[in-house]
Amino acid sequence: MRKITSISILVFLSACANVKTPNGDLQWDFDHNIRFKETQIADNEYYLQVIPKQDTKFSKLATFILRRSFELCKSYGFKMEVLKGVQTFDEKVVFQSQIMDSLSANIQCPPQKIEPIKSKLQF
Repeated sequence: MRKITSISILVFLSACANVKTPNGDLQWDFDHNIRFKETQIADNEYYLQVIPKQDTKFSKLATFILRRSFELCKSYGFKMEVLKGVQTFDEKVVFQSQIMDSLSANIQCPPQKIEPIKSKLQF
């Protein structure tokens, strides 16, 4: 009975891992404990919004948005236009109780290079 229960739980969890999130829905990165929204604007263009919690540091948000951009584009050479949410060095000291704004950026991936298929047959 335990084996059947264990197997069914594993099948259920693996099925949930492959669910695609609708465009623009709120997502959660459990590894980094960060909430974010990801919207595909056009081919190779995305809008990312990283939503901070009260104890989330700006450096963690900035690192996450860079790494997520790399995952989306699958290569270096992407362009990032930061729209809002950059925190100055002294902002946290001066305004300790201030709620941090979300870090938002537009990401433009480089065009994918398609190499022509070389035939093994030579004429």
